[in-house]
Amino acid sequence: MSHAKKRRILMGIGICLMAVGLLVVISGVQGEARERTDLPRHYPDEFDGSGVVDTIGQHDIVINDCFYKFSKRPMFNSYTHVNVSRKHFHEGDSVYYIKNDKGEIKSLWEKR
Repeated sequence: MSHAKKRRILMGIGICLMAVGLLVVISGVQGEARERTDLPRHYPDEFDGSGVVDTIGQHDIVINDCFYKFSKRPMFNSYTHVNVSRKHFHEGDSVYYIKNDKGEIKSLWEKR
């Protein structure tokens, strides 16, 4: 096989891989936008993260194996109500969260 033919084949493979990568990125962005439209109106436009609650205590929480302290006055929010009791959340719940400038969780949001 000639050098020019090998080069064309490799360029074709490279272009195909880039096209597939672009499709994956585009589909991921569309998925996030679709998820946001399903959220209640009282939810913020952006969150700092999301995950599954491993443990939750009075002053701290572990989400996806990451430890976080709660801010002095954290807000807990359900899918239907703002400012619910901390007792609304349990191990295994999917959540969104927002952190303050100290990296503490200042609000926790139920995720469905």
